[in-house]
Amino acid sequence: GGAAEARRAAESAAAAFPGWSATPPEARAALLRRAADLMGARTEEAVAYGAAEIGSAPSWVRFNVELAQQMLRQAATLPARLGETVTEGPTRSVVRRRPAGVTLGIAPWNAAVTLATRAVAAPLACGNTVVLKGSELCPMTHEWVARALIDAGLPRGALNFITNAPDHAEEVVETLIAHPAVRRISFTGSTRVGREIAVRAARHLKPCLLELSGKGTMIVLADADLPAAARAAAHGSFFNQGQICMSTERILVA
Repeated sequence: GGAAEARRAAESAAAAFPGWSATPPEARAALLRRAADLMGARTEEAVAYGAAEIGSAPSWVRFNVELAQQMLRQAATLPARLGETVTEGPTRSVVRRRPAGVTLGIAPWNAAVTLATRAVAAPLACGNTVVLKGSELCPMTHEWVARALIDAGLPRGALNFITNAPDHAEEVVETLIAHPAVRRISFTGSTRVGREIAVRAARHLKPCLLELSGKGTMIVLADADLPAAARAAAHGSFFNQGQICMSTERILVA
């Protein structure tokens, strides 16, 4: 897709927002639980996509699917907790939680199933509609996530999936952030790209949530079991080819 498809995705989400936000909380929760069940039943599809697109080990994809199912079930507990809070005192305060509108989720490829699910689960649970922009490196895997939710019964337009060639990424992201219907933005990925998204979001005064590059430090104490520590260091550094946000980046040894 390009800018035109990005606009269509945002408009589709905006059109679906009134209906989805008015859906009873238990109906939203039940749908998320059905999506979790569908993911479990379709795990081997995700394993095949992960191997074909990004060379993921089957064990890594299965672990991703398990985490994604847990995320959906946890998100299913949110709708029941979105009521009204009243505080009595010198003044009477009332806090009402309301869906924000259309949210944009931009997911990475390294933990494709988990992080795409995380980008959409809580927003949908809370009555928002979503545009999910998949990674250029794993569009089939990210579509698998979207398909599970749609097949679970999401109404048309509540979740819109878009992907793009690498040279169209900037125009797609810029179009989505600038679109007046988009009210919230989440991004997981590199610090370099996250900085650009933050600048664009600030230009339009739109809140964004960024999870960027990490630096995981392993500390080996003086009384450590050194062979076990060496195995842990190798696993922490090279599992999933080291493409994990909390992978072991450096080792401090007493």
